[in-house]
Amino acid sequence: MSTRTILFVCLVALLSLWAVSGRTETDAVVDADGNWLEAHAPLVDLEVYYETLCPDSRNFIETQLYPTANKVGHVMNIKVYPYGKATEVQNPDKTWNYTCQHGPKECATNMLTTCALHFYSKHHHHRRHRLDKKLLDFIYCIENSEDPSNATIQEACAKKEHFSWHKLSRCAEDKLGNELEHRMGLKTEALNPALNWVPWIVVNGVHNGTIQGEAVSDLLKLVCDTYTGARPKACPTPLDDEE
Repeated sequence: MSTRTILFVCLVALLSLWAVSGRTETDAVVDADGNWLEAHAPLVDLEVYYETLCPDSRNFIETQLYPTANKVGHVMNIKVYPYGKATEVQNPDKTWNYTCQHGPKECATNMLTTCALHFYSKHHHHRRHRLDKKLLDFIYCIENSEDPSNATIQEACAKKEHFSWHKLSRCAEDKLGNELEHRMGLKTEALNPALNWVPWIVVNGVHNGTIQGEAVSDLLKLVCDTYTGARPKACPTPLDDEE
């Protein structure tokens, strides 16, 4: 084999290696349509049980969940459950009467968010109920507002994501939203250990004090350290973690 041929083969190999490395999962979080990219390792399952008017829940969404998902959302399977410490009593007509920690407005906002999850969650193969980017933006828009329970704000957030406000508001006021919120309650009440604080964080099916503490203080580090695939570029380096 001539020297020129050897050089050509080496050049092709280097270009191929560059092309492959340029398409790794660490280069971007969403595609051109704003959907999470598919990761090449098992996703980090993150479940967030919260209340829409709870200051601690809102702070977690604003300072931890939303920024983290914007950086490494493609390696996360995010699921949210707006119910928290609410209680329910069944009515004679088989609907449910809800009592929420922060009053009736919280119950209504919980239900509206649940309706949005019902209508606009995308099913990614076996990853049911995975929160997509548009839904996350919708939830953040509401929770980061002056008053998440304000219908004008809710409608503006819905229209921003091209969600049907008519569909959402109608759902939140009728039996569909009532039943959907009941399912959120069943999921919340089945937690083991039982929820006694919000936001209540479960990672890969596990909740404990360590996970809870790390999630509310530095969710990005927790997700990055839990993910078993190639470390996303947005993750802090081990040296950064130690500082």
